[in-house]
Amino acid sequence: MSSGNAHLPDWSRWIERDRALWDGARERAAGGPAVLLATSMGGFAPATIIESLLGVCLTLRGARVRFLLCDKQLPACLQTHLMPPDPGLLARYELRTVLCDSCYETGSAFYASHGLPVSRYGEYVSQRELREARTLAHAVALDEIPGYRRHGLAVGEHALAGSLRYLARGQLPGTDGAETTLRRFFEAALVSAAAVRALLARERIDRACLHHGIYVPQGLIAEACRHAAVPMVTWNVAYRKGCFLFSHDDTYHHTMLTEPLDVWEEMAWEPAQERAIMEYLESRLTGTRDWIWFHENPIEDVQRSPATSASSWVGRRSGS
Repeated sequence: MSSGNAHLPDWSRWIERDRALWDGARERAAGGPAVLLATSMGGFAPATIIESLLGVCLTLRGARVRFLLCDKQLPACLQTHLMPPDPGLLARYELRTVLCDSCYETGSAFYASHGLPVSRYGEYVSQRELREARTLAHAVALDEIPGYRRHGLAVGEHALAGSLRYLARGQLPGTDGAETTLRRFFEAALVSAAAVRALLARERIDRACLHHGIYVPQGLIAEACRHAAVPMVTWNVAYRKGCFLFSHDDTYHHTMLTEPLDVWEEMAWEPAQERAIMEYLESRLTGTRDWIWFHENPIEDVQRSPATSASSWVGRRSGS
């Protein structure tokens, strides 16, 4: 990889250490179960790193791996978290030049280093479907978008979720910019759903794996897989360092709540295990064993007023 992508694994260099091993594995995997690694956003390093590793490991174990990559077809997506919210940019359909070019180029070059097949959205969605998605995104009444379903898929739900994430709000503000944001994410959700539905209809896919399964486009990929009865696994980084969550046929948000009690109810519980658990729970107060936390320098004095705590927190975050 180029120096600009130095944070990504250099698979081509590693593969060349034992080219015969890799070529033999790919040849054997040609007749194996077909696995789609589908997160799609090539410039989203956390996903490309993990899914590239999964692709190599699955290939070495006999699976026929295919990656899915967005080739600049979406007017909005989760990758916009890299930029400050700017509804005007989305309104003018400028995401392609501001973000998509570099995102696609990074992902395309990176996945090519494996030599594994890559499917692209543009191969499965026609220009007519793109025009229909744009027309529909402008025509549907704003208050109907969140509950909008197409071909049985909850397109509007994920469009709304993507919009709220982009704007960092719990609900959409009553502004023109918020409406534009929702409509662009709605259009992107429609395009994502059309592309993935066509891919699943055209290609043999025995199982899909993708990042968390919500927002745009991941939420639509998950929806399409469920609707087509394609077994699906979603993954996400766990709070604890070095740990990941893999959830079958749903997102971790649901599977962590619905896990059968018999998974752990009769588990043998030794003193050493209890110590380890309690030590980790104590570490959650400061996050020292986690790689995800939500409070920088938390104020733990419950006697301090909310106003004082809030202003102090903002001051530390702003550097003042």
